Amino acid sequence: IENEENTPNTKSVRSTGSGITVAMCTVALGFACCENLLYVFGYTPSQSLGVEIETLIVRSIFPVHPLCAAIQSIGVCKRDLEGQRGVGIGRIISPAILLHGSFDFVLMVAAYLQQVKKIKEGNDDDSDIPKEDEAVMTAGDIPVMVFSFGMVLVGYIYYVWQSRAQTKRLIAMDRTITIDESSTLV
Repeated sequence: IENEENTPNTKSVRSTGSGITVAMCTVALGFACCENLLYVFGYTPSQSLGVEIETLIVRSIFPVHPLCAAIQSIGVCKRDLEGQRGVGIGRIISPAILLHGSFDFVLMVAAYLQQVKKIKEGNDDDSDIPKEDEAVMTAGDIPVMVFSFGMVLVGYIYYVWQSRAQTKRLIAMDRTITIDESSTLV
């Protein structure tokens, strides 16, 4: 049996970074799944199966939690793999907070405006349960959906941009490590 201290490290920095991203996104997907089930079966104000399915589909279209986790993984890799000690918890979570907070803010404003419209129409009985023939999604929800999709798209573009830059840095680190290992073997 070989001694582990004499065995060269075959795991690249880039693969470790990928592992961090996959792990963080996996946790975020689990959280999102639980939250979606809670929204569908706990917070949806209807017992209609159609409304529950619609809520689940709409919530699944926007993968905000995994996207925020992927964005945070870039900061974790900068700090832990690249050794950038100036990257603290604030710099790691700030872009994700901005994305998720903006996304939630738009949804809350839309819900508020929808409630104000109901009150102005005289439907202020505090009953959020839609009637069987009443659609949950209306034409007024289209701008909110478009803006929400735009927020997710902006987050995705930011992630791809940052991820590509980080991949280049990690590949360069891997090359440096490989050169260092080969020079010590000679």
